[in-house]
Amino acid sequence: MLLTLKPDHKKHMLFLVEQSSPVLQDFCKLALDYLQKGPNVKVYNAAAQKLNVELDVIKNSVEGLVNLLLESCKCKLSAEDFRDSMVALGFTEDKEAILSKLYSIKKDEVSDALEEIGFKLPRYHDMEWRFEVQTASRSLLKQVAPLVSLDLSLKNPDNPEEIEHKMESLVTVSTENLIIFSENSTMAFTDVLTRTIGPRAMQQTMSFNNKTVVDKIPPDMMFLIDPHWYQFPPLDPMWHKILGLVMIVLGFMGWCGNGVVVYVFLMTPSLRTPSNLLVVNLAFSDFIMMIIMSPQMIINCYYETWVLGPLMCDIHAMVGSLCGCASIWTMTAIALDRYNVIVKGMAGKPLTIKKALLEILIIWLFASIWTILPMVGWNRYVPEGNMTACGTDYLTKDWSSKSYILAVAAHERSMREQAKKMNVQSLRSGDNQSISAEAKLAKVALTTISLWFMAWTPYLVINYVGIFDAAKISPLFTIWGSLFAKANAIYNPIVYGISHPKYRAALKEKLPFFVCGSTEDPSVAAKTAETSSTTTIKCISYIVKKIVVILCDRFGREQLDTWDGWNHIEKRLVPLEACETIHLLYRILSVKIHSNDDILQRMELLRPT
Repeated sequence: MLLTLKPDHKKHMLFLVEQSSPVLQDFCKLALDYLQKGPNVKVYNAAAQKLNVELDVIKNSVEGLVNLLLESCKCKLSAEDFRDSMVALGFTEDKEAILSKLYSIKKDEVSDALEEIGFKLPRYHDMEWRFEVQTASRSLLKQVAPLVSLDLSLKNPDNPEEIEHKMESLVTVSTENLIIFSENSTMAFTDVLTRTIGPRAMQQTMSFNNKTVVDKIPPDMMFLIDPHWYQFPPLDPMWHKILGLVMIVLGFMGWCGNGVVVYVFLMTPSLRTPSNLLVVNLAFSDFIMMIIMSPQMIINCYYETWVLGPLMCDIHAMVGSLCGCASIWTMTAIALDRYNVIVKGMAGKPLTIKKALLEILIIWLFASIWTILPMVGWNRYVPEGNMTACGTDYLTKDWSSKSYILAVAAHERSMREQAKKMNVQSLRSGDNQSISAEAKLAKVALTTISLWFMAWTPYLVINYVGIFDAAKISPLFTIWGSLFAKANAIYNPIVYGISHPKYRAALKEKLPFFVCGSTEDPSVAAKTAETSSTTTIKCISYIVKKIVVILCDRFGREQLDTWDGWNHIEKRLVPLEACETIHLLYRILSVKIHSNDDILQRMELLRPT
């Protein structure tokens, strides 16, 4: 197949046919330079003076040679067809060899670039053609391929300054790289033909200042960025500095607070109870979350974008989800333990070390399952709008992504409601307890639920809004979700650890430098402890006397003397608070006793476990 050219195109090529082989080789270099950098008027002037011809002749010849190369690539001419076409145009064998070498060198590169760009090549004269590109601009709501279609209507009036073109849809775009000449106008492709076409191909052909929040994202992270974020300008660097500073404070407090809780509870034998194991697990999950996530966020805030790569993005989001799930489920287990002790009392099955460890194992197992699912296809982990943290993908509209968010949110809500319900029931069951004990329990329960609700609700709201009304989500809005969720790690040491009286005493013994403010005088503390101990012993003595009266009515004095449980009563009751002792023994005595065996069975409950 021979290449068919317009008469004007053949006329422009005629000048090259008449030139010598070295001159034709120089024109081939000018054509290559034109493709990569655009026209060079200074070089054209020098060539015109050297060949003693008009400047327009040089320009027309170079442009004719460029269009010859483009038309040949467009028609996908073989080497033989190109050779025959050059011979038909009048080139000698040595000149045809030079042009064939140019075509063979640039054929694949130009053809691939043209296929990736995907625009319709201009016709040589009228220049009515279509230019399709990809762009990243906050003026557009989506980034698609093709995103923008430009219909350029070019014409060559007598006055070159009157060149008209239609670009009303992109009035903010600078056209400094669109070089249009008055006669036989041609588009300067800049260097787009020699570059890889990526998400910002528009920036490779046109210069504009519409920067977006994703401009600093590394290329290997671009496939994780949702098109929704391309409409937002970059965040003010002040926000990144504030977020980084807050994360430094939260990270330090989370490391110290939760680390100290774990250390004190594990190093103090009297605190190593089954119930306290759950508190230790809660502190451990918060400690892991802060030790892994806060340094990553601090680094990304410094660079104002995610710079750690896709793998660390997955790890960051997975650790956050894992520790968040473990935290709320541990709170549920703690509430269940309170419900069992306060409501059921001695009738409830006590929590043992083995049972507590089993609950902790189940908590981490279920949390791991939920957080691994996005790694295997059910939803995915992506950078959040501020580009400094990663989380679940709540912007993708497919049902797979939506269903994961809704399932996790519903499950976490049920866990929170269950924990709240058991705490409230525990409060209501304290009719026979003192008012101060009930008030104290109310404060702990309500504080626990309120702080968790305050910490995770913003993040949940962001996920829900992202599913149903993504237009309201902005990068600045997503900052608060990450911040509040991570702040939860510093609440728990205060609620579950520092508010624990025995923990405070152990902390003063193990790490006295963590005790702030003036400490109580030892003599006063001893006197207070002695008074509290005396009150407890009086309560115990009163209750034991009542037990003895009942037992004497049921048994004989001789049978009571032979019972070996008396020595264990004091060991069982003394560590308890007075109100807890009364409540415990009241439940033993309030149940109707039908036989002596019932009495012995309830007395055996007082043995230390």
